Amino acid sequence: MPANALPRNDDANALDDLLQRVARDARDRCVAAGIPLEHLAEYVPPTRRLFGMRPARFASIGRGWRLGVVVIDEHGQLWRAGATLRAHEPPPHKGYTAESARARDEMRHAAIRGGYAEGTVVHYDCREITAASLQQASAAGDASPADGDQPVVLRGQAIYVRWSAHCAIENAVPLEQYLAERLELIGA
Repeated sequence: MPANALPRNDDANALDDLLQRVARDARDRCVAAGIPLEHLAEYVPPTRRLFGMRPARFASIGRGWRLGVVVIDEHGQLWRAGATLRAHEPPPHKGYTAESARARDEMRHAAIRGGYAEGTVVHYDCREITAASLQQASAAGDASPADGDQPVVLRGQAIYVRWSAHCAIENAVPLEQYLAERLELIGA
């Protein structure tokens, strides 16, 4: 039985305890190694105000460390990693060669409007990984390679991490092993 395996009769609380223990261990290693924290944020789309529009921005939801396909926040919670950008004030170009370049600059500028300093790394579109979300995905059979939304999955009674959205569940790595490898890569 793998180290991260659960007894068959445990419920969501035992799974939550395991997730928190593994995430807190990873957090403690990052803190001990002095790895700098990066920002976690959520995208806030433009909103209409009384006399105009409030532009899109990023609102802070915390800080943490990105470890491959997961993020460990400063409180020891595990998140599914989303997109990453560096805050940047775009130059006043009147034209872009591609619409995708304009969209990237708008996202970087939204980070500046959210109060992040130039060059700050911001992770957004992250989702918290909980025991309930793992059990729900497992019960629905969402552990297929086509389900790129959840990198952390239940396989049998153990927690595994898929390296990418295209990774088959059979090739997934136990959560503790995955985090240990990622922490070793960053020197923690």
